[in-house]
Amino acid sequence: MARTLKDALVEFVSIDGVKTAAILGRDGFVIESAGSLELDTDALGAAVAGVLEASEALGRSLPTGNLERHILEFADGTVIIATARDDVLVLIVEANAVVGGVRYAVKKNVDHLAELL
Repeated sequence: MARTLKDALVEFVSIDGVKTAAILGRDGFVIESAGSLELDTDALGAAVAGVLEASEALGRSLPTGNLERHILEFADGTVIIATARDDVLVLIVEANAVVGGVRYAVKKNVDHLAELL
């Protein structure tokens, strides 16, 4: 099991098809990241904060409970956003990856990740 936040993110990136893993504050501030994609982390943080706010507002308007994961599928890849206590895990995944396996890894490891924050 990972001992540092960076190690935990590197473990996510070691999953086949996961290109980037990042931990963000709910305000969009990037706390830590790992992976092979070169990204504008400020733009990523701002976009994720907006998506998260809209998704949580939708959840509050429905009897569905708190947001746990948000999966966005695009033509060239998938973005998985998962809550980790007060922060957010973001994974950027290749289009041909087995998303179910990535989702399982998120569900299995997000609590440990939150403990490292």
